[in-house]
Amino acid sequence: RIMEGENWSKQMSEGKLGKPKGRKSALDNIAKALINKQHPLLIGSSGVGKTQTVKAFVKGIESGDYPELKGKKVFYFNTAD
Repeated sequence: RIMEGENWSKQMSEGKLGKPKGRKSALDNIAKALINKQHPLLIGSSGVGKTQTVKAFVKGIESGDYPELKGKKVFYFNTAD
């Protein structure tokens, strides 16, 4: 089965992801990991804010908070499906 991802970068630029919020320290840690060619993994119970944190990170990329990641795209794959 082929999985299709959602282009959250495109959705953010089109205003379709709302106004997500995330802790700046968490967003900075995600950016640092990606800049250093590491693979960040958000782990936690349902409802703790993992998805909102990633959406806030996408917002940070799109608004230029992380110039090292300019032009990078974030895709969402629902692996539960």
